[in-house]
Amino acid sequence: PGDAEREQEPEFTPSTADFATDDPEAPRGGDDPGIPDDIPEQVHATSMAPLAMDEVVVVEDHGNTLVGLAIVDPETGARRATIDSAVNVFSPFVYPLLAPPEEGPDVLAFESWWSRGPRGPVEFTLSYYGGDLRRVPEVRFPEEARPYSLPMSASVTDDGAWFGVWDSLLQGLRLVDVADRSQAGTLELQGCGPAVLPVREAAFVTVCWPTGEVVEMAVDSDGVREVGRVAVLPEDVPITHEVPLAREADRAVVLTTLEEAYILDFSRGLPDRSPPAHDVLQDGLALDYSGHAITNDASLLALRYSRGALPSDASRSEGFGAVVAYQLNGFTEAWRLEADDLDYEPTSMTWAPDGSTLWVLGEGSDGSVLVGYDSEGAETSRADLELQGDWSTGFTTVVAPIGLPVEEEGGSGGGPQ
Repeated sequence: PGDAEREQEPEFTPSTADFATDDPEAPRGGDDPGIPDDIPEQVHATSMAPLAMDEVVVVEDHGNTLVGLAIVDPETGARRATIDSAVNVFSPFVYPLLAPPEEGPDVLAFESWWSRGPRGPVEFTLSYYGGDLRRVPEVRFPEEARPYSLPMSASVTDDGAWFGVWDSLLQGLRLVDVADRSQAGTLELQGCGPAVLPVREAAFVTVCWPTGEVVEMAVDSDGVREVGRVAVLPEDVPITHEVPLAREADRAVVLTTLEEAYILDFSRGLPDRSPPAHDVLQDGLALDYSGHAITNDASLLALRYSRGALPSDASRSEGFGAVVAYQLNGFTEAWRLEADDLDYEPTSMTWAPDGSTLWVLGEGSDGSVLVGYDSEGAETSRADLELQGDWSTGFTTVVAPIGLPVEEEGGSGGGPQ
């Protein structure tokens, strides 16, 4: 450059700031916050520890959007893990397994996929969550399958080996071999269903209307077949589709629209005599058939009631009324939770596998809560829950693990790879 350009260059003025000698022990950038114990970012994992007896799974159904399965400590509300299911899944039926079969899942979920919402086709799958959570094995049902859309219309055996679902188009049972991840057979049973109840080691039972018959189906590697049928309920009794099942005792409670209850004992096979009808009427309240929880040993049955509505007209309900627990030995009322005495509204409930605690999920003034009650109805714990998304637009439920606990510690083998 020329002399004229050099004259226009700014004059350099050195800094007069005092510089201190660096302390080699001082952290760079000021106070070092260190590494926090709780990482705020979401951390994705490819495996999970087996479910524990004292954990529950909260199904975060956000109304046909992303469904999350949160594994929660019910006493503290702490979330140990979250399994993100998928978008466009409608009201999944979830089965957490305490003792999954070899190479089996920790959580089974029967899901309805609506890829284009109600305007598009629906696809039904049985998804396996556990092990490699980024590659979820699944069993797809055939296009002609029309599984019933109530939780009691599908279930899995205690050992996690067989999954059965009632098909309303087939009018019968569809069977899945969980280990082989394959359709294992169908059985048409006109006039029966849709309740699917796993009993004993490898059998399902269902109830028929209006005949009042109970049908037992055996399952094995050859498929599913009818092995027994007996008429033990009164003919034309208006049974509901909700049949609480005590898995350990192999007893079921059939509820009717007359607000009656019949206890059926399958521990030694099909019942050989008709059970008596037990009254579950409550003054000023109507039975909410979808709100029930029974202990595995069939000692206590908790039923949810609504205010001011007939059982056949739930749309006129005036909201939650009460939870009433019945002692099934003699079928007497054991205790109750009245709406006026609670500061939250129960929406879902389940008993711990050992029957020690009734976990009640509800919505309070400050958000979602999970409250524990002992077998005598005393509150033992209360935990605030931080649920993902606006779950009020969906149907969030709490589910206890199924089966016997895992004996060995360590990570889960998860689903088949």
